[in-house]
Amino acid sequence: MIVEWSRSWVCEVHWCAYRVCDMERSKNFYRTVLGVDVAVDFGANVILTCGVFLQTLETWREFIGKDETAFYNHVMELCFETDDFDKFVEKLCDVTFVHPPLEHPWGQRVVRFYDPGGHIVEVGENMAGYSAFYGWRYDNCPNCCAYGCSRRIHTVNAVCK
Repeated sequence: MIVEWSRSWVCEVHWCAYRVCDMERSKNFYRTVLGVDVAVDFGANVILTCGVFLQTLETWREFIGKDETAFYNHVMELCFETDDFDKFVEKLCDVTFVHPPLEHPWGQRVVRFYDPGGHIVEVGENMAGYSAFYGWRYDNCPNCCAYGCSRRIHTVNAVCK
């Protein structure tokens, strides 16, 4: 079964915002572990080339007028794909794992770990093309460039040195 998406009800995601306690450490993590560069740096607010938006915890608390914030809450993850999963895992270092590499029922191998702010990051094998388990194709996804979206599924090539 191929899922057909209707653009009339799909909102586009422009970025995912994560609050961080240590901006420099977070920028370094995304650069060295995931190969993601800084696109725009406003100091307390940073946009990465993958569409992730980092914001200092202090700035976020000012925006919402509240002090309470929960980290390591396991309710959200940021997902990447890589063309060479084994090489990525082999060179992965200095991270706290959520779990070791595993294979999902649909055949994709993934590993999950925490970024410096306690957010879950998933890196999995590139599933571009077709997922027989779910019966849908990325080219039918509302976030695919076939529908005019600027976001694509990013591949991860850079690792810890």
